[in-house]
Amino acid sequence: MAEPRFEMVSISVAGLNGRAHSDAGWAVMWRFLSANNRSIAQSVNSFPDGDSCAFAVQTLKAGLKLAEVLTVRDEQGMWLWQLRMDGTSVGVSSRKYRRRLHAINSGSSFHQLAESSREINRTRVRP
Repeated sequence: MAEPRFEMVSISVAGLNGRAHSDAGWAVMWRFLSANNRSIAQSVNSFPDGDSCAFAVQTLKAGLKLAEVLTVRDEQGMWLWQLRMDGTSVGVSSRKYRRRLHAINSGSSFHQLAESSREINRTRVRP
């Protein structure tokens, strides 16, 4: 079984669905995978290149002790969690939950696993 890890994903700007992005045709985002390869979290914003994405992950990991996990509801009443550092959302759950408790548990798991994860895996391309 794999270890929990950050992974960079290169995605076309057209596939960002309203997220902030660079001016180039491709952007890079991070996601966090559990040991069973399920996506737990992803970056709120995209980055113009792999180096800036890797730096964002290093900054996130360095500030995790001070970061807070908040649960919020979307327009359909589903729960998700956000990781905030200095009042700014930097990560969000990869999925939505019917119950707030599940969102809380997932956010807590991310917070705990991300702190002990290894270096970020470099870019995979996602259409």
